[in-house]
Amino acid sequence: VECRQIVRPSEEIVIELGLDPERFYAGDYEPPEVKGMREVAPGTVLRAVGCPSCLGVGYTGRIGIYELLMVSDAVRTLTLQKADAGAIKKVGLEEGMVSLRADGARKVVHGMTTPEEVLMVTTESD
Repeated sequence: VECRQIVRPSEEIVIELGLDPERFYAGDYEPPEVKGMREVAPGTVLRAVGCPSCLGVGYTGRIGIYELLMVSDAVRTLTLQKADAGAIKKVGLEEGMVSLRADGARKVVHGMTTPEEVLMVTTESD
Protein backbone atom coordinates (compact mmCIF):
# COMPACT_ATOMS: atom_id res chain seq x y z
CA VAL A 1 0.00 0.00 0.00
CA GLU A 2 1.36 3.39 -1.01
CA CYS A 3 0.27 5.28 2.09
CA ARG A 4 2.50 3.35 4.49
CA GLN A 5 6.26 3.26 4.73
CA ILE A 6 8.26 0.72 6.75
CA VAL A 7 10.77 2.42 9.06
CA ARG A 8 13.02 1.57 11.99
CA PRO A 9 11.76 3.64 14.93
CA SER A 10 14.07 5.46 17.28
CA GLU A 11 14.92 3.83 20.58
CA GLU A 12 13.10 6.72 22.31
CA ILE A 13 9.83 5.88 20.50
CA VAL A 14 10.18 2.18 21.34
CA ILE A 15 10.70 3.03 25.03
CA GLU A 16 7.74 5.47 25.00
CA LEU A 17 5.55 2.62 23.74
CA GLY A 18 6.64 0.60 26.78
CA LEU A 19 8.67 -1.90 24.78
CA ASP A 20 12.20 -3.11 25.47
CA PRO A 21 14.36 -1.82 22.58
CA GLU A 22 16.70 -4.82 22.54
CA ARG A 23 13.80 -7.26 22.30
CA PHE A 24 11.93 -5.08 19.79
CA TYR A 25 14.83 -4.69 17.36
CA ALA A 26 15.60 -8.43 17.64
CA GLY A 27 12.00 -9.25 16.70
CA ASP A 28 11.52 -10.96 20.05
CA TYR A 29 7.98 -9.65 20.63
CA GLU A 30 5.21 -12.06 19.77
CA PRO A 31 2.02 -10.48 21.05
CA PRO A 32 -1.19 -12.48 20.67
CA GLU A 33 -2.52 -12.54 17.12
CA VAL A 34 -5.32 -10.14 16.36
CA LYS A 35 -7.65 -9.72 13.41
CA GLY A 36 -6.24 -7.35 10.80
CA MET A 37 -2.58 -7.78 11.70
CA ARG A 38 -0.01 -7.25 8.94
CA GLU A 39 3.37 -8.78 8.31
CA VAL A 40 6.05 -6.28 9.39
CA ALA A 41 9.77 -7.07 9.50
CA PRO A 42 11.22 -7.42 13.01
CA GLY A 43 12.40 -4.13 14.48
CA THR A 44 10.31 -2.03 12.10
CA VAL A 45 7.01 -0.17 12.23
CA LEU A 46 4.77 1.61 9.78
CA ARG A 47 4.85 5.35 9.15
CA ALA A 48 1.85 7.13 7.63
CA VAL A 49 2.90 8.73 4.34
CA GLY A 50 -0.30 9.35 2.38
CA CYS A 51 -1.50 8.52 -1.10
CA PRO A 52 -4.48 9.32 -3.35
CA SER A 53 -6.56 6.42 -2.00
CA CYS A 54 -6.32 7.73 1.60
CA LEU A 55 -6.65 11.38 0.55
CA GLY A 56 -3.07 12.08 1.64
CA VAL A 57 -3.54 11.41 5.35
CA GLY A 58 -1.77 8.05 5.52
CA TYR A 59 -4.62 6.16 7.16
CA THR A 60 -7.65 4.28 5.90
CA GLY A 61 -10.24 2.70 8.14
CA ARG A 62 -10.14 2.63 11.88
CA ILE A 63 -8.63 0.40 14.51
CA GLY A 64 -9.46 0.58 18.18
CA ILE A 65 -7.14 0.19 21.13
CA TYR A 66 -8.71 -1.09 24.30
CA GLU A 67 -8.19 -1.44 28.01
CA LEU A 68 -10.42 -3.88 29.88
CA LEU A 69 -10.46 -4.19 33.65
CA MET A 70 -11.93 -7.44 34.91
CA VAL A 71 -13.63 -7.01 38.28
CA SER A 72 -11.86 -9.46 40.56
CA ASP A 73 -12.39 -9.72 44.30
CA ALA A 74 -9.42 -7.39 44.87
CA VAL A 75 -10.74 -4.80 42.41
CA ARG A 76 -14.23 -5.05 43.90
CA THR A 77 -12.83 -4.51 47.40
CA LEU A 78 -10.85 -1.45 46.31
CA THR A 79 -13.90 -0.06 44.54
CA LEU A 80 -16.09 -0.49 47.61
CA GLN A 81 -13.38 1.21 49.69
CA LYS A 82 -13.54 4.13 47.22
CA ALA A 83 -9.86 3.71 46.34
CA ASP A 84 -8.40 6.06 43.73
CA ALA A 85 -8.26 4.98 40.09
CA GLY A 86 -4.48 4.55 40.20
CA ALA A 87 -4.67 1.95 42.98
CA ILE A 88 -7.41 0.05 41.16
CA LYS A 89 -5.44 0.13 37.90
CA LYS A 90 -2.29 -1.07 39.66
CA VAL A 91 -4.12 -4.14 40.93
CA GLY A 92 -5.66 -4.70 37.51
CA LEU A 93 -2.23 -4.63 35.86
CA GLU A 94 -0.88 -7.03 38.48
CA GLU A 95 -3.76 -9.37 37.61
CA GLY A 96 -3.02 -9.32 33.88
CA MET A 97 -4.91 -6.31 32.54
CA VAL A 98 -3.42 -4.89 29.33
CA SER A 99 -3.17 -1.10 29.46
CA LEU A 100 -4.37 1.16 26.66
CA ARG A 101 -0.81 2.01 25.62
CA ALA A 102 0.25 -1.66 25.77
CA ASP A 103 -2.64 -2.64 23.47
CA GLY A 104 -1.62 0.16 21.12
CA ALA A 105 2.02 -1.02 21.19
CA ARG A 106 0.82 -4.54 20.39
CA LYS A 107 -0.98 -3.17 17.32
CA VAL A 108 2.12 -1.19 16.29
CA VAL A 109 4.17 -4.41 16.41
CA HIS A 110 1.49 -6.09 14.28
CA GLY A 111 1.62 -3.29 11.68
CA MET A 112 -1.95 -2.17 12.35
CA THR A 113 -1.18 1.43 13.33
CA THR A 114 1.75 3.78 13.83
CA PRO A 115 3.65 4.67 17.01
CA GLU A 116 2.71 8.33 16.51
CA GLU A 117 -1.02 7.54 16.60
CA VAL A 118 -0.71 5.44 19.76
CA LEU A 119 1.40 8.04 21.55
CA MET A 120 -1.00 10.80 20.51
CA VAL A 121 -4.08 9.11 22.03
CA THR A 122 -2.54 7.59 25.18
CA THR A 123 -0.67 8.90 28.18
CA GLU A 124 2.44 7.45 29.75
CA SER A 125 0.38 5.99 32.58
CA ASP A 126 -1.97 4.17 30.15
